[in-house]
Amino acid sequence: MPHFDRSAPTFSVDKQKRIAPSMVASPIDVSLFEGCADFPLGPVALTPEDVERFALEFDAQPMHLDPIAARNSPLGALSASGWHTCAITMELIVAALRAAGRSITVLGVEAVVWQRPARPGDRLRGSIKIDGRASCGCGEEVAKAIVQLGNQEDETIMRWRMDCVLATREARPLNGTLDCEMRQPRCTRIQRQSRFSGLKFFEDIEIGDELDLGSYALTSARCATFRRHTLVGDSSRPDEGRRDTVPLWLIPSAWMHCIVRYYDGQSASARKEHRNFPRLGPAAGVRHLRWRREVSIGEVLSFRAWAERKLEIGGRHDWGLLVAGAEALDAAGACVATFYPQLLLERRDSSNLA
Repeated sequence: MPHFDRSAPTFSVDKQKRIAPSMVASPIDVSLFEGCADFPLGPVALTPEDVERFALEFDAQPMHLDPIAARNSPLGALSASGWHTCAITMELIVAALRAAGRSITVLGVEAVVWQRPARPGDRLRGSIKIDGRASCGCGEEVAKAIVQLGNQEDETIMRWRMDCVLATREARPLNGTLDCEMRQPRCTRIQRQSRFSGLKFFEDIEIGDELDLGSYALTSARCATFRRHTLVGDSSRPDEGRRDTVPLWLIPSAWMHCIVRYYDGQSASARKEHRNFPRLGPAAGVRHLRWRREVSIGEVLSFRAWAERKLEIGGRHDWGLLVAGAEALDAAGACVATFYPQLLLERRDSSNLA
C-alpha cells in the first residue's frame, strides 16, 4: 500500500437521468467551495513494491518491471503504470474530500495527460480544483474539476479534467437510471472491423482494425490486490466505500492486462516463427473515459480495442501514436465502460529481428 504522510496539512471547509442509488448523493452546493476551490492531495510515497506488484497483475510491460528494458524504452527508466498513478490519485481525491466532510461521484474523465512518468520512490502530491459547474439534462448539478499530480521535485506527472457530483457524506442517495448525458460514451467515428489477428507495426495498422481481447474475471482476490497497492491512509475505515463493487480505475487497468496478455501471446508465436513484431510503448494519455454503471465483484467483463486514428510524433521516427478505442462489456453484452487511450507503437523500420 502507498504510504500516506500523516504529517501533511489537513483541510477544512466551513447527477445521467439519475444514476444508481449507491453512486450519487445530492446536487453540488457551490457555496461549499467559495474561497476554497483547491483541495490539496497527498503527499503519498510510491513504493517500489507497489509499482512492481501492480504492474505484475495489471500492466506487466518491461518498462514497469525490468530496469534494463526500461532504459531502452521511451520512458528511459523504470516507471509506474499510468493506470496505477490514476488509481492512487483517485484515492487521494476521496481522502481529501472525506477530510472536508464531502463525497464524490465521478461521472467521467474527459482527458488524462501523462506528462512524465512516476518513478518508484517518488512522493506524489497534487490538487483538485473545482473549476466550474454545469447542469445535466437529468437534473444533476455537475462539478467540473481539474486534477494535477506531481512529484517531490514539483514536476507535473499528469493532469485530468473530469465531471463529478460532490455532496456531503450524510446526504441521502437519489434513485434513478443510468441515462445521464454525462455518462454517455463518445460515438465511434470509424467503422470497426475484426479483420486481423497478430501484431502489426504502426505503419501496417488500418483504421477500424479491431481486436477481441478476451475476458477478465473481477474476482475478490484481484480487487484486493488492486486496493492493496492503490489505497492511501487507513483502509479499515468503514466510510471508505462499498466493498462489493469494483474500484473505478480497475476497469481500464483490467483492459490493459488484456492488452498485455494478447501481446505476450502473439509475440511468443512470432518468436517461434522468427517473425518481426513491434514493441508496445507507454500510453501518452486517455480521453472520453465513461463508466456507465457500477460493476460488482465477481462479474466477468470482456474487452475490445480498435484503431481510431494514427498520429505522427514530431522528431520521432521509431514510434507512432495510435489513438485506440476501448470498451468493456458485461455478460449480457451491455457496455459498462468506454475510453480512448493514446498508445505508442513501434514503427517497422526501427525494429530488429526478434
